[in-house]
Amino acid sequence: MLWLLLFKVLVPLADCQLPKSPEQLALYNDTPLITCESRSIPKWLKGYFIRQMCGSLGRTSFGGPLVSHFFDCAGMLGIYRINNGLVHFTSRFHQTHALKSIRENTGRDGIGWRTFRTKTDENVCLLNEQQRPDMSPYNPNLAFSSHGNFILAYSHGPEFYQVDFREPMRENSSSRLFARRHPEDPIVLHDTVYKTMDKNGTLWGTYLAAHSHPHQAEIARYIYKVEKGCQQKVIVAKIPTGTVYREMCRRLADGRWVYAAPMVEGYVHSTAVTEHYILLAMNRGTFNPCLLLTLGDDVARVPLLQNFEFEFDNSKKLEATVIDKQSLKVKFIDIPGEYRQTILLRTVNAFEEQNGQYLYLDAIAYDALLYFNFFELQNLYAIKEPFPGAVIFRLKIDVWMKDIQMERLQTEFLHIDYPVINPAFLGSKSYKYIYAVQEPFAKHSVLLKMDISQRESLGPKAWKLPSTAAYLNEIAFVQFPRGTAEDEGLLLASAADPATNKGFLYLIDARTMQEMGNATIPGAAMFGFYADYLPSSATSCPDKFVFLLLFSSLSLNAIERSDLVARWSDLGCPQKIRWLSRLTKAERFVPPTDLSPQGFRRTMGDGSSPGTDDLRFYEEQFEHLSKQVDLLLADLRGSLAGMSHLAAENIAAFESVTNSTCESMEAAIRASHAYIVGLETQLKNMQSLRGVAAEIAQFRLFLEQCDVAFNSP
Repeated sequence: MLWLLLFKVLVPLADCQLPKSPEQLALYNDTPLITCESRSIPKWLKGYFIRQMCGSLGRTSFGGPLVSHFFDCAGMLGIYRINNGLVHFTSRFHQTHALKSIRENTGRDGIGWRTFRTKTDENVCLLNEQQRPDMSPYNPNLAFSSHGNFILAYSHGPEFYQVDFREPMRENSSSRLFARRHPEDPIVLHDTVYKTMDKNGTLWGTYLAAHSHPHQAEIARYIYKVEKGCQQKVIVAKIPTGTVYREMCRRLADGRWVYAAPMVEGYVHSTAVTEHYILLAMNRGTFNPCLLLTLGDDVARVPLLQNFEFEFDNSKKLEATVIDKQSLKVKFIDIPGEYRQTILLRTVNAFEEQNGQYLYLDAIAYDALLYFNFFELQNLYAIKEPFPGAVIFRLKIDVWMKDIQMERLQTEFLHIDYPVINPAFLGSKSYKYIYAVQEPFAKHSVLLKMDISQRESLGPKAWKLPSTAAYLNEIAFVQFPRGTAEDEGLLLASAADPATNKGFLYLIDARTMQEMGNATIPGAAMFGFYADYLPSSATSCPDKFVFLLLFSSLSLNAIERSDLVARWSDLGCPQKIRWLSRLTKAERFVPPTDLSPQGFRRTMGDGSSPGTDDLRFYEEQFEHLSKQVDLLLADLRGSLAGMSHLAAENIAAFESVTNSTCESMEAAIRASHAYIVGLETQLKNMQSLRGVAAEIAQFRLFLEQCDVAFNSP
């Protein structure tokens, strides 16, 4: 899971024909869109399957894999655009400076990055750092989250990258966010790779940081959030962990630094969020401050995991940290001692019961030392050790009594990674299915469906790759358009076949674990650590009916409408232009009286005879509309805010709150509630806006009629 970073990536792809030179990486940068050989891709599936790839190029040597080059997760995206039954693929770097650095370091096996347990030639790494000191603070990007029409890519460092993945990469295609701006800012020692996004689209994370002085440093853990659509990292809690002193550091004969006093701060790999709480599992992994105290700011050039000690320590407790979102009160609760050797590396789901008294955290745990040792390069060069066994745990936390019970959700050890669930069931205790890849770094890897409601045995269903030489990588779950059951959806699974030097995208029915379709990606097959699916409804051309509604509701004159039509054409939505052009002749939208699929098409301007896709087309229109009505109302209210004659006092009060720019979005919403209610009242009473209000009411009636027609036998 952990991607642990680049290392998976380091797993070689046997028999690749590409040479070792890092210049070959340029082949992946801004690759033109390739139409893949696609088979049985459902037409309702419209969106982007995006992979955060790290990659390795290699060949088999003495029966085992050999890494010939890795590029350390240097901001590479593999983008699968799925539309109209076809898959299109492109891959590119989103950190253009990273690609430049790799090119300038041609001929070296290691790059001057902050990696985990690389153990490459230290002299080579040092030489890279001396030649490119500006690159040393940059961290590999290992995961990302959706952020409006963009994604936020992030790593163990403080930097985020906001990336427009739909556009060709240019010098300014990715914006670097949250970098250290001032010398007095704390040094971020380690940020969680796997942030957690709640149902409101807010991203939650935590990092360990230090304020460094000549002979001492203050260490603290910060909890932060990035709200939807915002570019500010808001600190919601600060937990001081103590002051460390230079004179307490001792250097051993082998050159390692050790701290003479115990440090209780642990390694945190991922966060979990419920309705009322933020959960952190402090894993075994004591922070060693000596590198910070001896190197100062240069600690940013040291492999990250050298800041932690994962060897077993009887004095180190596994600990849960519970933070109340409202009061920001922090509680520390010890996890039972028999689990001290585990490390919770991947949060699967979290939920709460009885008004927040009981919290539940489901996670996949490994033996810490075995897991991190697996991802050392020496092992990845030859894969001498199997992928470490994992246990699926459930933590039940009694917040009031400060008690934790830890339960295994299965009896056997599973060598799994890349776990996913149906996103619609995040935060719900009723979920029961976990999907994961068994043996992700071995041939014959398998995609599992596990039922955690069966405690004695998960009874997993499995799907096996048709090729005996291929490797499974990242997966994502996509719910069927009208699916309600938890497993009514499909799994997108990426795979690489080094024997044929090809990549694949498989579509698996989550109910039966049978293949539904696939696509073949030509060119070198690449490994990755993280993937997600983003529906096109949030990232591409809006629905033609929504635009019809918007045009009729907004008071645009003919010139303004024609200008918008022209700009819409430039965005690459030619099939929609016909609908928009028709609107320039109509002042108001009239809901259709014939609600059959054929009548709906006639109203939308399509006089063609009905086909087999009529119902699907109708479903797509209605489904998208039902999600857009609230957005439309919000847009109308926003346009009213610009009218000075509408409750100027309320507008001023509203602006005074929102000028904080996302630092307290929840407070802004609460403060603006009365203002919105007032605007709605004035909306009904103002003669000039009665037409808009009537149109909204007419549209709501139309939706109700659609719903009736939709659900009638």
